[in-house]
Amino acid sequence: MESKILRGAYVKIAGRKHRLDKPTRKFSRSKKSRRKILEATVEMLFRAFIRNRDKKCCTPDIRIKCGGPIQCGHLISGAGKSVRWDERFAFGQCRNHNKLHEYRPEVMTIWFINKFGKKLYHEGEYVAWTTKKHTLAELEELAEKFK
Repeated sequence: MESKILRGAYVKIAGRKHRLDKPTRKFSRSKKSRRKILEATVEMLFRAFIRNRDKKCCTPDIRIKCGGPIQCGHLISGAGKSVRWDERFAFGQCRNHNKLHEYRPEVMTIWFINKFGKKLYHEGEYVAWTTKKHTLAELEELAEKFK
């Protein structure tokens, strides 16, 4: 059973419409679970939310020029789902600075601590180490929040 928010929903990113419920391949026999579909939807909406919120690159590294489209850059790795969709720890970055942040995270970390303080940074680090599995209801709430 599909969620009502997924059926025929579109999100506008960089002036183009993107479908949220992409059809699966015809030759694929296994269907994606409702959780996987909701997680992909929340991820797409969150990225669009961050790009629309910041609208420009926030990384203040003058050695590398800004270039490429604005992407959602996570201060703390988004692999842990506890901080993956926390808008306090995600910022708009150009492609060049997002790639720099992947290999040299200290640039973004120093900027974050100077702007928001050590307390919030340490809170994010602590939350990142906790295990979190969102329920389907929480995922639907997140999708509504970032719409």
